[in-house]
Amino acid sequence: MAKNSLSSPVQRTKQIQRCPKANLVLEHESQGVNGRAVWFARVPADHQIEDVLTPDYFGQLQIQYGGLRAGDVIDIEPETGLWMIRVRVMAVVPALQQVKLRELSGFRHEFAVEPPAGYRFDWRGGEVKWTIVRNEDGVTLDGGFDTQDEAAARLEIMSGGANQAA
Repeated sequence: MAKNSLSSPVQRTKQIQRCPKANLVLEHESQGVNGRAVWFARVPADHQIEDVLTPDYFGQLQIQYGGLRAGDVIDIEPETGLWMIRVRVMAVVPALQQVKLRELSGFRHEFAVEPPAGYRFDWRGGEVKWTIVRNEDGVTLDGGFDTQDEAAARLEIMSGGANQAA
């Protein structure tokens, strides 16, 4: 008896993440013969380093602003500011809508900050950005911080623990 395809377990594959069109910006371009361009990509908060390194991630943006070319460099960070990497474009494959990248050694950085006991930093996006939340009751104490470092500094001031400059 043949198995009904509706009753069989569905294999779930991870959705292919792609860089949103407005998030890739040309920062500067060399005027020399066969020069290269330097790009900046601020990617959505839920996109991970592994996502941006896939050939499909920038594949639909090959022709934006004159086009990605082999040798170009892209600085990438999420809107949360928690990490940053620099990659080099190694090949552009229009037929497959792919851009092959190689991560530059020594250019991967992570910027997460460990909050004091009893608190956490939550990313809310938009104008709220990073917030300070008290774990005990889930109350948001403050927000609007671009980085976790700013949130940590504010929490230190709120706690009265800021060092005074002499």
